[in-house]
Amino acid sequence: MENIQTNDLNLSKGKENFALASFIIGCIGAVLMFVPIINLINILAQMIGIILGVFGRRSSKKKMALAGIILSSVSILLSIAITVWVFPKFVDVLESLKNVSAIQSEKALEMTGGLTATLKIVSSAGTKVTEKDVELARILLTSRLKLIEKQVSFKEDMKRGIIYINIAAKSKEEQGKLKDILIKAATLPKITFQEIDENSVSSNESPLPTGKIILNDRDIKDADSIADYPGGPCVTIQFSEKGKRKFSEATGRLIGKRIGIFLDDRCISAPTVLEQSTTESVVINGQKSMEEAEGLAKDIRAGLVPYNIIVDSIKIVERKN
Repeated sequence: MENIQTNDLNLSKGKENFALASFIIGCIGAVLMFVPIINLINILAQMIGIILGVFGRRSSKKKMALAGIILSSVSILLSIAITVWVFPKFVDVLESLKNVSAIQSEKALEMTGGLTATLKIVSSAGTKVTEKDVELARILLTSRLKLIEKQVSFKEDMKRGIIYINIAAKSKEEQGKLKDILIKAATLPKITFQEIDENSVSSNESPLPTGKIILNDRDIKDADSIADYPGGPCVTIQFSEKGKRKFSEATGRLIGKRIGIFLDDRCISAPTVLEQSTTESVVINGQKSMEEAEGLAKDIRAGLVPYNIIVDSIKIVERKN
């Protein structure tokens, strides 16, 4: 009697392949789990290996399938452990390399002489310092130190909120002066809008501060640059409710006159008032390029810093002959 029955040969062969694939995936996972940067992909692959192993156990290669399941399971557990405990230490090692780079920069400074400093960025509100805080602190320090006309280099440690500064200076007298300048540069900046006296200007024709304060940093929320404003690049400034009222009063009586925007005692812009401002934002136009507009916006934001800059250490590096 002829009978029709299911051909299990191909099905059994497929299950044996599952067992083999599970074992291979498990072996690969046992190696790749020591590479933290790809552990997420490895974990997903090992899950697939376990599933294949479960199907492969129904074949003649049960031991191989079981070995694959065990290898994949162990790989998953160890991959998670390595990611949680080892990877942060790996990141710390990378950060320490930045410190080594800073030390190497100090060695290079020995050829000219100068000073090296470590500054810490600490939130004034007790919150975690962000990369934006560190970036704004560097912009502030760059703005203040560019006036000394010396070779200045910066290196940031974004994670730890640290800025390393090297300044080249040959004589001990220069080094001593630079130390005082650096300490002063690290003090909190103040952005102010002031009435100006057109007859009181510096040697480069910039308005000098008069002390007639219109707005201070507490009256200003933010500043940003815009590229596609009618007439070219510009800077927008947002005020607090109190700042809006104060600026409205000032612009109402100063139409046709200039208002000085000062970062500390340095005038960074002196726009002319065209009309009274009654809104919570104002536009300053007339910038020649987008780079100029971005620079002004960054300078203003630098005066709104929610952190303190602490001089952690300053070391004078003697020139080696």
